[in-house]
Amino acid sequence: MTTIDYRILDARIGSEFPLPDYATGGSAGMELRACVDAPLTIETGQAQPVPTRLSIPTATPGFDDT
Repeated sequence: MTTIDYRILDARIGSEFPLPDYATGGSAGMELRACVDAPLTIETGQAQPVPTRLSIPTATPGFDDT
């Protein structure tokens, strides 16, 4: 199993909004949920940022941030 570092940016994560998890035992990836206060509708063909209130650092090949 791989360990992923993350930072919670909203105190409601884990209580009101669940942490990412596997939906089923055979899932290939974790379910990442939106952290929104009201229903959000995105129409076909539209794009809109959706807040998760999590920060997940990604590695950049060839970049050393130490």
